[in-house]
Amino acid sequence: MKEKIELQVKQVLDKLFEEGKLSRFDLGKLTFTRPIDEHFGDYTTNIALLVSRELGMNPREIAEVIKNAFQSSIVERVEIAGPGHINFYLSDAAYTETLEHILKEGERYGSSMQGDGERVNNEFISANPTGPLHLGNGRGGFYADTLSRVLKKAGYAVTNEYYINDAGEQVMKLGHSVLQDSEAVYGGDYIEQLAGRLDGETDVRLAGQKAAQIILEEMIQPITKDVMRVHFDVWTSEKQLVTDGYIDKAIDMLTEKKLTFETEGAVWLRTTQFGDDKDRVLVKSDGSKTYFASDCGYILNKMERGFTTLIETWGADHHGYIGRFRAAAEALGFPKEKIHFAIVQLVRLMKDGQEVRMSKRAGNVVGIDELIETVG
Repeated sequence: MKEKIELQVKQVLDKLFEEGKLSRFDLGKLTFTRPIDEHFGDYTTNIALLVSRELGMNPREIAEVIKNAFQSSIVERVEIAGPGHINFYLSDAAYTETLEHILKEGERYGSSMQGDGERVNNEFISANPTGPLHLGNGRGGFYADTLSRVLKKAGYAVTNEYYINDAGEQVMKLGHSVLQDSEAVYGGDYIEQLAGRLDGETDVRLAGQKAAQIILEEMIQPITKDVMRVHFDVWTSEKQLVTDGYIDKAIDMLTEKKLTFETEGAVWLRTTQFGDDKDRVLVKSDGSKTYFASDCGYILNKMERGFTTLIETWGADHHGYIGRFRAAAEALGFPKEKIHFAIVQLVRLMKDGQEVRMSKRAGNVVGIDELIETVG
């Protein structure tokens, strides 16, 4: 509606220029805004104030000329306020026209091609496959899914992605937990249930991987799809990235760029060169890769898949990782201005008036499915 009024005012001004009732000025100066106070109309413009000196006329005089020449079925009335603001009040016909357009367009209403098909990777939730999704995951999940829908509506080619951390220490901790040995970390009913489904597996890593797969397939994927109604286009496995060589490839690329150095047997990335507060370890002195090295491999994987914009939705407890992640992406050649972070605050859980801390380790978790079932 704003664009229609702006076009109509420009047409009126062109006519006033031709008739000599106003001297010509750059129509690019004409802008409309929504007044903070609804009493000042639905849209307002300060064009009369902007060009008064140029035209050598009083702003209210300019406003009067425009007001008297303006006629439109979608504007009920035009008023002049203050030193020369022109306020436009929409007519009932404007609302009727808009409603008819909405009904005609249906789901297409509000769509645009602003994004021009730009490929966006929208990664969110990505909770470790060490337990069911909890209500904290829900906050970030619903936010990022809504963001994805808005971007798609605006013409961006968005891929919703879940990163499965199935190759690191968390899987080993899960293995110890389901085997219920002295290094067990996680507790709760779900751990007891998983322990009975290992078919006699005694190897810690294999036990952790089997348990993680069950958690992913039965406690995470169905919940996102059927309970949260959040769609993921891609589920990327860290273990697969390792198998495909992305982590080693990323380290080799960074080394070729002379962005790595060795000290005390460890390999470091010069992230301070890209704004991080300190350099970060890629390979420990014992030869094992860090989680940060996996991040580098994952970023490279996204780059090779052709994404030109990255969106990361993280919990507030991950805020400190932004600097190193952005530095790693820039070091690999990804434009830093094309990486966007959405930090969602942690959820406070109250019971009997007291705040309760959720913990997978203590087996004290409120699942997102339980929450949705409770609120209906």
